[in-house]
Amino acid sequence: KQRDEAERQRQEEAKRQREEALSKAKRLAKEKVRTDSINQAEEARERKEAIEKARRAALEKARADSLIQAEAEKRRQDSIAEGKKVAQSLAQKKEAERLKREAIAKAKEEQALKQQQEAEQKRREEAERNRQDAIAKAKAKAREKQQRDSLLRVEREKRIADSIANAKRIAEDRARKMAADKRRQDSIEAAKEAKRDQLEADLAARKAAEKERERQEAIARAKKVAEQKKKNEQNNIADKDLPDGSIDELENQAKNDRLPQEERERVIAAYKKKLAEVYTSQVTKKVFEDEHKTTTKFYVNENGIVTVYIKVEHNWGGVYYFIEDRDMSYRNISKSIFHAETKQ
Repeated sequence: KQRDEAERQRQEEAKRQREEALSKAKRLAKEKVRTDSINQAEEARERKEAIEKARRAALEKARADSLIQAEAEKRRQDSIAEGKKVAQSLAQKKEAERLKREAIAKAKEEQALKQQQEAEQKRREEAERNRQDAIAKAKAKAREKQQRDSLLRVEREKRIADSIANAKRIAEDRARKMAADKRRQDSIEAAKEAKRDQLEADLAARKAAEKERERQEAIARAKKVAEQKKKNEQNNIADKDLPDGSIDELENQAKNDRLPQEERERVIAAYKKKLAEVYTSQVTKKVFEDEHKTTTKFYVNENGIVTVYIKVEHNWGGVYYFIEDRDMSYRNISKSIFHAETKQ
């Protein structure tokens, strides 16, 4: 009985120990479960925190990268803007330089054009002064020649009139004498004879006047030849000392008033001599045309001396007549004198 009790007690103790062990095992299992759950929760929390941290780090990195990219983009945009600004500044400077060069070139062109226009204006004014001086000189020479010609003409006409009057007086005296002698004879015959004598006297007077005119013309031509010869002798110009050349070359040289006077006299003499050698006909005509006028030159050879007469017909209708004087200047003459001298 004691053994049964002891066995029972042992069995109960074993049962109790088993129950305690089972309870302990359950408690441990629960504790383990709880611990595992806590550990899992902690791990999950840590994992979540790691994920969140990683996410925040990623976001931070992305934001930093974005800021870096933005900064880089800003620097790039600033660099581009600065480049554009520099390029624009350079372009503006280049444009300013180009405009400056163009302005300088334009100013130089305008200055050159202005100087050219001023030079052209001075040349035109000088040409106009020279033309006016030439016209005034030609008019003065024309007036002098007209006065001389007028005096010569009056003197010649007076001599002709005196010759005619003298012839008429002689004829009248003869007619009166014959009429007185014939009055004693038949009056009709006397009248016829007187009329016949009167006609003869008029004819004689006209012939005398014509001879006087021819004599005066011969004297004038001889005087002109003598004056030319005298001028050549006074200038002591010998043919062997005269320059050679064509008519145009000698004419251009002769019109050069910058030559020394003695040399220019030799050139003029050579020019006149060449004219006489080339234009041997009494009158030679040459026509020169340009854009604005027609110039006709008449070379009149009289006893081996050639005088040049010029007719200038402008497109606007003006016609002028000139004679080339001994000093190579052109003197204005009238149309009637021009036609009389050139036999036109």
